[in-house]
Amino acid sequence: MLPTFGALVRRKIPVTNLYPICLCKIESILHSLWGCRVLKELRNFWFPKLVDNHKGKPHFFAFVLDCAGRLNSIELGLLCVCLWKVWAIRNSTVHELTVVKGLNVVEWASFFLDEFLQVGIRIKLPAVSPPNRPVWIPLDLGFYKINYDAAVNGAGSMVGFGVVIRDEKGLVMAASSQAIEASFYPQVAETGAIFRGL
Repeated sequence: MLPTFGALVRRKIPVTNLYPICLCKIESILHSLWGCRVLKELRNFWFPKLVDNHKGKPHFFAFVLDCAGRLNSIELGLLCVCLWKVWAIRNSTVHELTVVKGLNVVEWASFFLDEFLQVGIRIKLPAVSPPNRPVWIPLDLGFYKINYDAAVNGAGSMVGFGVVIRDEKGLVMAASSQAIEASFYPQVAETGAIFRGL
C-alpha cells in the first residue's frame, strides 16, 4: 500500500487527507495515480482505452487488473512507467515542496521505457540450464524408503515434521505430518522427523 494522505489519516496520523497536486479530493491511490483531473490529458490522449475504467473501481488493484486485460504489453509497460512517474511527482510535491506546472509524464515515460527496452535488448543473458534433478532409483524388493523433513518457525515456538514412506515401486505406503509446540534447534527437529519416520 502506498502511503497516501487518505491512508495516513485512517491510521490516525495528523496530516491533511487531500491529494497534494489538486487539493480538491481525498487522496487515494487510484485518485493519485489515475483519477485526478490533473491527469485528464494522460488518460484521454495517451490511454483512450482506459478513460473511464477507474470509475466504480473500489481498489487500485482492480484498476490494474482491468488495464492488464485491455492493453498490450508495450502499452501496459508505458502505463506502469507513467504511474511510477506520477507518484514521483507527487512525492516531490510533498517532500520537496516543488510546484508542478503541467505533468509531462508520457514524454519522460516513453523515453525511459525506450531506453530500458534498448538496454534489455543489448544484454544477452547466458542460457540457464535447469538444475540436475535426482532420478529415483527403484529399491530392492521388500525395502522401504523414508523421506523426512522438519521445519522450525522463526519465533522458535513451533516445530513441524513431515514423513513419506515409499515401497520398491515408489508407491506411498504411509505419510504423516505433525506440528507441535516446541523450541528445538533445526538439527534436533530433523532428528525428531527421522524418529517419527521409523
